[in-house]
Amino acid sequence: MTKPLFPDVHVGDVTIPSAAIAAEAQNHTAPRGKPGLAWKAAARALVFRELMLSEAARRGIGAAPDVDQEGRRETEETAILRALLDDAVTVAVPTLDDARAIWAADPDRFRSPPLWQVSHILIEGDDAADRARDIAAKLLDQPASFAALAKEVSDCPSAKSGGFLGQVAAGQTAPEFEAALRSLKA
Repeated sequence: MTKPLFPDVHVGDVTIPSAAIAAEAQNHTAPRGKPGLAWKAAARALVFRELMLSEAARRGIGAAPDVDQEGRRETEETAILRALLDDAVTVAVPTLDDARAIWAADPDRFRSPPLWQVSHILIEGDDAADRARDIAAKLLDQPASFAALAKEVSDCPSAKSGGFLGQVAAGQTAPEFEAALRSLKA
């Protein structure tokens, strides 16, 4: 008989089979080539779940499963865990000042990375600088003509869509292009 890659885990007299841990592991991330980290996180989660269910049983807590607005029914174990947490954990309601203090301590935590909706005109060739100056002058005079001008003069395949590149996140373009995007006003 071959030994399983990962062993069963025992919590008191309850055995959590390695197959259950392997199934749970899909819900945990791990770096490529390090599946043991996902397995360990899954094992910890299932051990914690078992300890909580044991505590709920010790306290005599039971609960009927709820059904959400979309008709999904929680499992009996999830209902018991919810009831245990409701019984055991008191959450202080934060004040507006508390929330402001948390935000002020680390405002970047509450911001998403930049995302730009980008259109451009690509100019290539030996005369690119001269062409770019002419195009820039036309656009300064008539900014609303950007898409039509991009269709006419851009050397990028995006010319057919008026130079529209779509949404671009940080790190998806050349550093010089991103630096230019970062310097623009919304």
